[in-house]
Amino acid sequence: CQRQLCKTPLPNKSKAADTNFIQIKKLKPSTNCTIRIKENQSQLTDMIHASTLKPKNIESTELPKSVKADYPISIEMEACEKFNEALTYHFTYRCVSEWCKNETTNDTIEKDNEKQIHKASIQLLPFTTYEPVVIATRGNTSRNETYPLLTTSPGTSQAPDNLKLKSCSQSNCTLIWDHPLFMNGPIKKFCIQMEEEARWIVSNKTAVNNYFQLQIGESLGEAISLKNQTHVMYLIKSHGNESTIYLVHQIYESNILISALNVLLAVLLLLTLLLMFYLGYAFVVLKNAFTPKINAAVLGFELELLLTEPIDNESVNSTSIKTDDFENYLMASFEHDKENELINQYQVPQIKFHKLQKISASPHASGLQTQNIGKNRFKNIIAYESTRVILKNHDGSSDYINANYIDNTALILQGYNNPKAFIATQAPLPSTIGDFWWMIWQENVTTIVMLTELVENDQVKSAQYWPGLLSHVRFGRILIKNISMQIFSDYTLRQLEITCGVTKRLIQHLQYTTWPDHGIALYLQNFTHFVKKILMISQHKSPIVVHCSAGCGRTGTLILCDIVLRMAANEKKVDFLKVLTSMRKQRPCLVNNVEQYIFAHHVVLECLFGEDFSIPIDDNFQSEVEKVLRKTTVKPLMQHVDKVMAQFKKRIPKVNLSITDEDKEKNRFSTILPVSVDGYRSPRKFVVTQQPLPNTIEDFWRLVQELEVNTIVSLNEIDKNDPKCPKFWPRSDHDMNCMNDYITVKNLEKSATKRYTLRKLKIIDNRNHNDKIVNIINMKNWKRETMKPINTKDLIMIWKEMIKTSWKGDRIYSDGATASGLFVALAYLLEKINFEQSCDVLSAVRTVKQSRDQFIQDWAQFEFLYKAAVVYIEEFDNYDNFNN
Repeated sequence: CQRQLCKTPLPNKSKAADTNFIQIKKLKPSTNCTIRIKENQSQLTDMIHASTLKPKNIESTELPKSVKADYPISIEMEACEKFNEALTYHFTYRCVSEWCKNETTNDTIEKDNEKQIHKASIQLLPFTTYEPVVIATRGNTSRNETYPLLTTSPGTSQAPDNLKLKSCSQSNCTLIWDHPLFMNGPIKKFCIQMEEEARWIVSNKTAVNNYFQLQIGESLGEAISLKNQTHVMYLIKSHGNESTIYLVHQIYESNILISALNVLLAVLLLLTLLLMFYLGYAFVVLKNAFTPKINAAVLGFELELLLTEPIDNESVNSTSIKTDDFENYLMASFEHDKENELINQYQVPQIKFHKLQKISASPHASGLQTQNIGKNRFKNIIAYESTRVILKNHDGSSDYINANYIDNTALILQGYNNPKAFIATQAPLPSTIGDFWWMIWQENVTTIVMLTELVENDQVKSAQYWPGLLSHVRFGRILIKNISMQIFSDYTLRQLEITCGVTKRLIQHLQYTTWPDHGIALYLQNFTHFVKKILMISQHKSPIVVHCSAGCGRTGTLILCDIVLRMAANEKKVDFLKVLTSMRKQRPCLVNNVEQYIFAHHVVLECLFGEDFSIPIDDNFQSEVEKVLRKTTVKPLMQHVDKVMAQFKKRIPKVNLSITDEDKEKNRFSTILPVSVDGYRSPRKFVVTQQPLPNTIEDFWRLVQELEVNTIVSLNEIDKNDPKCPKFWPRSDHDMNCMNDYITVKNLEKSATKRYTLRKLKIIDNRNHNDKIVNIINMKNWKRETMKPINTKDLIMIWKEMIKTSWKGDRIYSDGATASGLFVALAYLLEKINFEQSCDVLSAVRTVKQSRDQFIQDWAQFEFLYKAAVVYIEEFDNYDNFNN
């Protein structure tokens, strides 16, 4: 056995004699077990994979042992064995010191199964006392714990405030000052030095409070009197090594005769003028010295940082097309790859760059300030100053958040001329979640659209800023509760309740989950449905917040689609280029590649002219299916499929697949190669290939081994009289050796029903002696080269058996097109029915045909899918389950 979190092997041997039952005890939750049954300590007779249930509660041992005020903050965890399953920790540090009282800083940590000490990534104020609160969440369960107060280490000393000469005579001066507001550490002493004419007349004097009287010249062992022309420089040091220089000039009284003073007035006036010039010059030098600067080395920027700048306001680009002509225009634009109209358009409002020279003059001034630079997820995506969202009355120390208002006022078209219709922003960082929720509250937002997953390709794309289902979490003044969640094929809909003080609001959170970064959404028809849902949201009372990871590519594409569709509804025309030009004046890099720009055109086309053939699962379901199956409906449905697939071929890249003569000999059909096919909510879930030929059996088993396949579905009956259609599994009394004997296939057991035969095989890799079990489901009564099986229910039962035997993904092998295409489309259709209570045959067909156009080419297969849905709902009692 092996824990899912710690990956620590837990060997367990038991002997069973004269019984068919044995109980394995003392296992922990979330443990994966491989149970090998051996006879006489040698021969493996069977192998079973099983898992214990997930834990219901979070144990006290799963919470951090302590939170320490190391810098950065460190969290000491228990040993990994104390954890039942992965956890997410939400840390809130509430300031209790006077200078930041009740301000909060938040951080999120995912449980690491190796390390016991975690270093928090947040920046807390130095020499400040905080109350740490930890909320551990796992799924819908949470547990809170408050830890003892901690005080952070001292930081760099700050300069005293309001330094003044309270009084001064010829022999002494009295200085007063205020302690700095932010202490950054205990002040042990102030060091005072005084210089006149390049020599120290007071040196290394100390004070422990904010008052000190200087005796001039005492450090030199001589009596010195201040003169009228004395220029005094004070260096006041606190507990650190930093010092602050103050220039002070004072005119002192003396007993010299009035006549002597009159003589000196002219000289004094001249000195005063020179002094004013000197002080002015010194002020400028000191101001520059203490003005925050960007340290390129610390921030990780290149020395010459290139940043985007807004497109010139005078720049107007337009490609207005009437809505009725849009489809023909779009298809015509793809006729010539080298002169693609859309590619040429995308290059017109290209992003301009400027070298960072002076922060105050930059269009990104606030985002480049030292205190704000860490709030940007990417170093080259900084919010434009002119359109940025300014946080007001926020607990934080800054009004900056990497977010911009997006409107369409430049278009001046009634009906969709809506200032601040959207807020485009980056995905929150752990340190900016509080800023994000304060923006939601301040702008009275009711809808958040998220176009990324939390982790993509092993890279964190967003911090999780909402709690698990039926849980709650607090960030600053905002309390967030997750009150409901619905899962659809490509997005998840959450209802969140946020509270500030005594006021509550509801937030609709839509997370689209099948759109890879820098690319386009996997399924056009599903994203179109998502866009239509966004179009139904009112934008008149508050903006819609949209974010992906950077808040540019995917975010810009969705906003572009929305604005153009509102334009089409009001003006009966579309103008993508004009809208994109306007958007890029408001936030950098929106729609950040030409593929997304082209994809937006297809989304708008689908929204305007696409048809919805889905049927809800309700009391009228069977009668609605009967309407679809009428002959008058068949032709337009097939024509629609042909049209959308033609459009799909236009927008996907053309690939030249050259097949060698050797490859042709290994393919039953010259145009068919193994291909990955998407399942419902599962990209690349299936691998579809041909039934093995005599000379491809070894290649077939190598493919099974390399892809870690555990279920093979063979849909067509093996014809014993056809030498080109052999059995590809070993006989019960013989092993099969493949690939120069490095793979051995053994037959373990066999069972049969009237619909299929189930074989259990063991594959042995003789190189590393790893064994694994593979199931073959061999369907009966479906002859090769026929469009569909005789009995609809047979294929449904094959699908159910596949789900039961597959514990690590599904792999399907058959003739490569006719039978496999129907089966993977059925699998998509039935899973979609289970999740969404909607029968959408067209969506299933479009999804699988995107992998191979030869799938589902005959109306008989369309008809089969509709009838299979009816059988599934009626005979498997699913409608009652939906209602329950």
